[in-house]
Amino acid sequence: MTASMTPCAALVAAAALLTPAGQAVAQGSGAFERDRNVSVQERARPEYDAVGVRSGGLTIYPSLTAGLEYDDNIYATDANEAESGILILRPEVSVESGWSRHELAVSAWVKHRTVFEDSDEDTFGGYIGADGVLDFASETEIGGGASYLSDHESRTSSASPATAVEPIEYEVANLYGTASTAFNRLALSTRLDWRAFDFEDGVTPGGAVLEQDDRDRDQIDVSARGDYAISPATALFAEAAFNTRDYDREPPVTPITRDSDGVEILAGANFDITRVMRGEVAIGWFEQEFDDPAFDSVDGFDVRAGVEWFPSQLTTIGFTAARDVEDSGVAGSPAYVSSAASARIDHELLRNLILSAELTYSDDDYEGIDRNDERTGAGLEATWMINRSVGLSPYYQYMELDSSGAFQGQDYATNRIGVELTLAR
Repeated sequence: MTASMTPCAALVAAAALLTPAGQAVAQGSGAFERDRNVSVQERARPEYDAVGVRSGGLTIYPSLTAGLEYDDNIYATDANEAESGILILRPEVSVESGWSRHELAVSAWVKHRTVFEDSDEDTFGGYIGADGVLDFASETEIGGGASYLSDHESRTSSASPATAVEPIEYEVANLYGTASTAFNRLALSTRLDWRAFDFEDGVTPGGAVLEQDDRDRDQIDVSARGDYAISPATALFAEAAFNTRDYDREPPVTPITRDSDGVEILAGANFDITRVMRGEVAIGWFEQEFDDPAFDSVDGFDVRAGVEWFPSQLTTIGFTAARDVEDSGVAGSPAYVSSAASARIDHELLRNLILSAELTYSDDDYEGIDRNDERTGAGLEATWMINRSVGLSPYYQYMELDSSGAFQGQDYATNRIGVELTLAR
């Protein structure tokens, strides 16, 4: 997916958390199948899909994406805006198994961004990850994976210091495990995630250090879920999730303690109505308690939703909504409550040409300080699959931040237009 779709991708990922990785296994049984409808993006196109390179029971898929982008506000500021062209190169390789039982997938990529008007904005990052599933029985599976990401914070991030000479570099290590089983009308699944975040310090033009080590942390998330099928097309579910966030630095090294523990309880339904709609909607309650007595606990109404509507086989319209407690990275605030929503439409104009448009909105209410951030975004994209080996994707993206309060951030508006060329095997 091109850069123009990035904000919506975050929302889609949030909505996807409604269906734990393990539950995809349980959906293999008739009562939990959710493949009656196929979205425009998911539809198989064998004549345009990369074939890869076979090696025994594995298939290797190499690709190279090159992009040119114009950004009219590369520093994401509301004053002294600067524009620039940007060159993006991203080689990638993935390996997938083709075994009759069990699954293995490995992927890796590196990405280099060259900003023509300011070399200090150049970035280089990379990712490597592996996922596996052990199939013990027709309806019981255990999965797991590990990944490592090295990248740079976008200038549009609220936590990114505006006075930093270069974008802030960070690393994320992740381990996870899943388990699921299904019998008759009941499906059970659980997931455990561990993530470690490490941020590098920034530097101001005058040489002063912008401390970022107080953002380093370990985060553990545990969830359990049960689904009950009331029909072949609809299931009710309940889910409980717990998290703990443990920061590396504590007072007196830092002015506040950001450590916290949280719980989230959800109940809802997932459905797949033939030729009409599919998705998942849940409501519930969340609470995050902070170790620092200076901060009150945060609790409130919770919602997670991801719904796709199929007005025709050539058009998919998707909606997502999510409400979460996120770590802020902003001085004086341990976290913020994020309420976000998005709408997206994909239309298959031709078998090998998909037109997409999206709108995104989020409202971030910070704890401990007087600050509120409203973000709006819009994107347009065309995905042209020329053949199995070549694809072209022009895109446009608009992003805007309106920050308010005594500790408000820096407002900005950005326009980005670009095109990506992908070569695949």
